[in-house]
Amino acid sequence: FIFFVWQYGILDWFWALEADSEAIFNIPEFPSWTTIFLIPVIYISVAYSWGYQFVYFYGMQAWEGLEWSRQIITKRWFTFFGFSFLLGLIAISGVLLLVVGLLLTLPPVIIAQYVAFADISKLDDEIEEDISDHLIV
Repeated sequence: FIFFVWQYGILDWFWALEADSEAIFNIPEFPSWTTIFLIPVIYISVAYSWGYQFVYFYGMQAWEGLEWSRQIITKRWFTFFGFSFLLGLIAISGVLLLVVGLLLTLPPVIIAQYVAFADISKLDDEIEEDISDHLIV
């Protein structure tokens, strides 16, 4: 991906925006086949989205938390994708409201992620022997 950003002049176009405000309309074109690189990026970003929560709340190592996240989310990947897409739309609406809207939209997005994680991983259960007993079936 970095190669294509460099190869097709995205960085040059970005730096040209400072000198010429009309350059915003001269976006370099990408070949259509490069969109195939977005498929693994979207899958990985959704599958590993709870990795940091496993690391923080369960005290796992980074790679172990990412693997737990991937194993749980892959079971119902499209549901999690829809959930992440909806939360992304909410966050983007905050950006569209002159970035000040992020003060209103970002907290509910973070709380929704936490509530979903706590519900699925049974974070608040007091009788917990081993996390792997109920997460991976």
